[in-house]
Amino acid sequence: MKLEDLNLYNECQIFEQELWNKVSNWEDFAKDTLGKKLVLTADNISSNIAQGYGRYFFEENRQFCYKSRGALLDTRGLIKKAFDRNLISEEDFNTYEAEIEKLHKMLNAYIRSIGKRIEQSKNNSSAPASKNEKTDESSTENVSTNDDFTFESLM
Repeated sequence: MKLEDLNLYNECQIFEQELWNKVSNWEDFAKDTLGKKLVLTADNISSNIAQGYGRYFFEENRQFCYKSRGALLDTRGLIKKAFDRNLISEEDFNTYEAEIEKLHKMLNAYIRSIGKRIEQSKNNSSAPASKNEKTDESSTENVSTNDDFTFESLM
């Protein structure tokens, strides 16, 4: 499976582009202060998912996903600042909050699925959990926003 097949990654990319489009229309002072920080932090969400996805060991992937979750929550705080400073409307704020909540649940589910793969690997051998081990990735269920995700449902 390629990174681009991961629904979580694609959803993050869309969200980040929406923020870019919004911030690019701000006045220079707002763009130079809060805007740049907001865009860079948001871009770190999918960047960390990609970095982790490219790692050989599942544990490394999980660590990068923790960084991604931190960037997501940092983004939430910066969006709140943008709202408090009247840079985004209440409607945009609520839309972004809902999207962050959805991404947060998806990311937590992805992290849990990585943890399950680490445990499966430990139970099968004493070697470190690597991505080269055989796993069942044939399921392509639709993604919902509940907390009962599996890695396969994110594809």
